[in-house]
Parts: sequence; C-alpha cells; structure tokens
Amino acid sequence: MNPDDGQRRVVITGMGVIAANGRDLDAFWSSIRDGISAADKVARFDVSKLPTQIAAEIRDFDANRYMDLKTARRLDRSLQYAVAAARLAVEHLNIDFANVDPDRIGVVEGTTLSNNETAFRTEEAYAKKGYRGISPLALINGYCGGGSGEIANELGIKGHAITCCSGSASGNDAVGYAFNMIRNDEVDVMIAGGAEAPLLPSVMGGFSLNKLMTRQNDTPHEEMKPFDRNRDGCLLVEATGFLVH
Repeated sequence: MNPDDGQRRVVITGMGVIAANGRDLDAFWSSIRDGISAADKVARFDVSKLPTQIAAEIRDFDANRYMDLKTARRLDRSLQYAVAAARLAVEHLNIDFANVDPDRIGVVEGTTLSNNETAFRTEEAYAKKGYRGISPLALINGYCGGGSGEIANELGIKGHAITCCSGSASGNDAVGYAFNMIRNDEVDVMIAGGAEAPLLPSVMGGFSLNKLMTRQNDTPHEEMKPFDRNRDGCLLVEATGFLVH
C-alpha cells in the first residue's frame, strides 16, 4: 500500500518488445540510445505505385520461436507480434503464474488497426472464390478483441482479457487501465501494452491518399523527425511492447 493515499503501489517488473529496430529489449534499447532508425523501403509487397514507399518494417521475425506453428499460421501479423512481446515480458520477469491466483491476473492490449490483415485477406479470398473461399476462422481472427484473448490463451491467463482501441493512444491507455486495476486492488498482476502491424497495401494507400505520410522516399533513415521544420509527414511503423505490472 502507498502510505500517502492508502492505495496500492504499482511497479513495472517485466518488459518485452518486438520492433523494427530491435527484436528484443537489449537490441531495441541500443537502437533508441544510438538513434538508429529502422525506416526503409517496404519489402513485403510492391510499393512502386504508392507515393509513400518507406516504413519501419519488422523483418526476419520467426513467430515459431514464441508459439506453435499452427497458431502462428492462424494469427494476423499484429497478433503474432503481441503474443511474442507479451511472452518476452513474462520471461523477463521470470514469474511462475502457478503461484498467483489465476483470477487475479489479466491482460490489456491496445491496438488501432488490430486484425486488418485478416479483413484484407478475407476480401481478397471472397473476390476470387466467393464465400467458400473465406477461412472459417476469419471471424474469430478478425474481431478487434482478439489480441488480449490470444495472449491470455497462449500464456494460460484466466483472468481479465481486455482490448483498448483509442487511436494512437491505445497502448498508453492499456497501460493506464492496467495501472488503475492494480491500484484499485482488482488484480495482482497485469500484462499490458500495444501492438500494430499496419503495413498493408490498402492501409498505406489510405494514409497516402490523406497526405499523412512523408513522401521523401530517398532518405528513409532521416524521416523520423517530428519537430523538424522540413518534415512533411509521418511513417507507419510495425511494433509491439508489453509490460508486466
């Protein structure tokens, strides 16, 4: 308890990250410390017809390190990242959940675009083959609350599984939500963070159409400059980070 206000003190005890500029905590921190940008020309699909052709893309990610092959094949890229980062956060803490009341452990995930990849692939399948081309798991994989549920399932968490979707603030809101739940003595442990994998042709096209992204494609490593007078837009970034409270 915090003697000043009678409420519980909340501390961060584990961290996990999967980002374009670092696939683990040490690599990510080194990139932040040394000012290393992961922005580059998108390699996952053809961007030659898009006005913005650069982004911070996670490459060389092996989902099978964090989940079984069947699960990895089923999940959207954003959910693969979320499960991986949440698992890394728990491993960083080195906690044994068997010693904690399962109803007092929860997950809060923040996301904006969530499972857009499933929606995109489902539309493609329907256009090519009709409704019989749609995966029977499309509805399960495509709903916006999938991330917190998948994390809870993969980590064996049986308490709260909550998804916050509030635009760019979603990850911060998730952490704040978890903070308040512990402080108010609703839970003992919360895994909270955010995950995004927005690099799809339709998403990049939509952002480009609204003139939200930089078009300086020749200097990708220099385009993360929000306070520069010469900035002309933002970049899309793939990343996920989770904390254990």
